[in-house]
Amino acid sequence: MAITVEITNASGYKPIPRKKLVAIAKKVFSDYGYENAKFSLVIAENKEIRRINRKFLNHNYPTDVICFSLSEADEIDGEAYISIEIAKEQAKEHNVSLQDELMRYAAHAALHLCGLNDNTDEKRKAMNELESKYIKIINHSL
Repeated sequence: MAITVEITNASGYKPIPRKKLVAIAKKVFSDYGYENAKFSLVIAENKEIRRINRKFLNHNYPTDVICFSLSEADEIDGEAYISIEIAKEQAKEHNVSLQDELMRYAAHAALHLCGLNDNTDEKRKAMNELESKYIKIINHSL
């Protein structure tokens, strides 16, 4: 097996930086020692994100990214859903490109699947720094 990353654009928004989203997820998995990984990334609209969030997490609101691990043992098998609308809003608010914001969410989901957590301010800051590091690496390599 190998590291496979599948991108689905269910939002209708174009263009989606598929090559960079695949590259950032693969880089995270590789750096964390995973030679085999299966990751599905879906770009969706708030309506779908809200539905998933309500169904699986009992939260009745859209969020930027929702990640699910389908893994057993020491493998990566996961899926993530990214809100295109929230990505656009956050990109504008943080004065970054939409491409970079989408890459941040892809890296964020991949880091969660590798076992990292952001449930405290300190961990959130560390994860944000890792996301930024991966965005720079991919933007300079592609």
